[in-house]
Amino acid sequence: MLQTPLRFKLKPSAVLRWLSLAFVLSCAYAVWHVAAPRLGLSYALCAVLAVVLTLSYLAYRADVEQPVQLEISAQSITLWPRTAPPIDYSHISNIAHWSGLMLSITLRANDGRRRTLLILADALPAHMLRELVVRCRQLARKCNR
Repeated sequence: MLQTPLRFKLKPSAVLRWLSLAFVLSCAYAVWHVAAPRLGLSYALCAVLAVVLTLSYLAYRADVEQPVQLEISAQSITLWPRTAPPIDYSHISNIAHWSGLMLSITLRANDGRRRTLLILADALPAHMLRELVVRCRQLARKCNR
């Protein structure tokens, strides 16, 4: 049975930011490699710039939408985004934990909204990540009965 509600403060993940940067740069290189011989340098440079700006904006939006805090209780998980009021999710659809490195939780609110929350190991201390995994599994079992 779940005990009292636990609140976790999430740090921004430096690993996720570096991986996003590597993804943007590899996509820019791929566009350059394909477009430069076919379109010429000026059009290829425009294509690379468009890809870099678009992917950078999407990475920024994903970073801003990450919650700064979450609370897990016996009935729900509440997320506190940076820019919006707290959102209460009452159902865990899926949970995946990869050897202490990453936790992925698919949440569903009462109104049907879904959200996948990705928490990397550098966002929480190791003991808190383990506690969060245990409590999420308990809540998922309760939700799926």
